[in-house]
Amino acid sequence: MPPQGFEILVGLHVDPLISADFVKQRIGCIDTKVEKLMKIGIDLGSSNTVAALMSVEGSPALVPDVNRLGGESTPTKVLLGNDRAFVGQFAERMLDSFPDQAMITQFKRHFGSSKALAQFQGKPLSSEALAALVLRKVKHDVEINTSRPVDLAVITAPAHFNDKQRKTILRAAEIAGLPVGAILDEPIAAALFYTHEAHHLDDEIIMIYDLGGGTFDLTLLTYSANKLHIIAKAGLSDLGGRDFDEIVYGQLARDYQGVLGHLPSRTQLSENRLRAFSEHLKLQVNSEKPSWCGDHLFINNRFVRFNLDEAAFLKHAVVLLDRTQRLVTRTLRSIGMSLADVNRLVLTGGASNASYVNVYWQRLIDPSRQKIIRHQPLVSIAKGAAIFAASLSKSGQQDYVSSYSMSNVSAYNVGIRLSGPDKFIKMIDRNLPLPVAGRAEVTVPAGAGGHFSLGLCQYIDQPEDLDLIGQISISRAGLGTASRLEAIVENKSDGTLGLKVKNPLTGQSIPFSFERHSGEVGDFAQTKSFVQKISINAI
Repeated sequence: MPPQGFEILVGLHVDPLISADFVKQRIGCIDTKVEKLMKIGIDLGSSNTVAALMSVEGSPALVPDVNRLGGESTPTKVLLGNDRAFVGQFAERMLDSFPDQAMITQFKRHFGSSKALAQFQGKPLSSEALAALVLRKVKHDVEINTSRPVDLAVITAPAHFNDKQRKTILRAAEIAGLPVGAILDEPIAAALFYTHEAHHLDDEIIMIYDLGGGTFDLTLLTYSANKLHIIAKAGLSDLGGRDFDEIVYGQLARDYQGVLGHLPSRTQLSENRLRAFSEHLKLQVNSEKPSWCGDHLFINNRFVRFNLDEAAFLKHAVVLLDRTQRLVTRTLRSIGMSLADVNRLVLTGGASNASYVNVYWQRLIDPSRQKIIRHQPLVSIAKGAAIFAASLSKSGQQDYVSSYSMSNVSAYNVGIRLSGPDKFIKMIDRNLPLPVAGRAEVTVPAGAGGHFSLGLCQYIDQPEDLDLIGQISISRAGLGTASRLEAIVENKSDGTLGLKVKNPLTGQSIPFSFERHSGEVGDFAQTKSFVQKISINAI
């Protein structure tokens, strides 16, 4: 018999499927007479993925995770077993069963990249393949809870995501069997939910500060008469909650070495445990009034207790928040505004839920006339996506249109590169009202040979971060006797780009071909077929 107070854990506890009564209380009954299509919104987050839909009461409600009672989100994590993938909380539960496998997280930061992030049965898995596994699991949750197939999904993306990154989301959804009605900017989704709940916002300047698990988004907008006017947007693809985890991880490793004289062993199991524990302690610091920040961890065959130095943590956290503050200042300055012009600062995204983020910005605003709103930061994006999904209806045979009216701005500086990184001509500035067009005249090099090429490029903030969209190729025969050409780039109202090439003297069009720079890994059809055959824990 075990000693008093000692608990024997046998097997792995898995919560039963959530009861129909519980689902009915959470999301209500869906009236098929009123709503013919099952429309959902999905926040495909770096740390957590959340799905929501509109109840018959007209309010967005979260779709529960079928694997855990009361769970409202799926951790955006994948663990690869011998013959299947474990997604979400199942991945966390199965961590010790596969000590040689890495927990795959934060793959959203790799959207648009050709990098293989994992191998499964000898085949590479890219970020879109991993995202597809998560989306398949979430789609399964929705259909189990509602007993209906998903007809349309609105999936959110950081506002600063470029065309390649958004295409990754679309391809992941296709692999997962999700029909996508729209890709919606995350801050706009948060704004839709906020304006859906709030009142008397006409003509106020609202700043959506979206600090998520892996990325940071900034959007400035006004709201009037059911119309959102986007004023400016910016973002950072390399800053989010994971970077706050790294602060804790570094301190834990240093403390371990200080006490035991060496760093923790670098086995995959200990690495997984230490990173999960770092996130656990960070969440303690994020709480409003942490009574203590520490806990026990079994690592390297011993139990150890870590006590987090909150002062040291906050010192490093402020450095990260300063990066977001500098971007806020630059973005406001670029449109002739300052922080004093902002009426409401809406904090959204999981990392924005930390109390120190609120304290940081409270010190920078004037509380007598400015207000910080922490409007359900963990779930507001998913709920806003559900509101937008419910507003979509068919236009003709293909496109969906929304009853919401929005005016948007260009997300990127766009231009052409002649040859080499230093020969870039900017044609469209970031944060100009859409639609907008830019023109540039280019001299054709004397020794251009049979073809002359231009690179269509974009960048969000710093010119050194130039990203190639695709290659414009013009034949010498198509140029004729012209020694110069005019390139015209249009950033359309829907955010897509159009391209024309003309003779500047005659105005006649010059034929060209455009090869889009792809972030694909191998053949998409093969990737799709392979990923669809991977068994997932929850299905």
